[in-house]
Amino acid sequence: MLPERIKNQAVYICAEISFTDDNRFQVVKKFLDVISKVFLT
Repeated sequence: MLPERIKNQAVYICAEISFTDDNRFQVVKKFLDVISKVFLT
């Protein structure tokens, strides 16, 4: 499990990116989905 602080930071960063660059947001979202599967399973 990732520490709560790191997860919150990741969510915040993704929210920032989504407003500036939708394509990059999709890449980061997919990356985070993979990370989540690795850490949460």
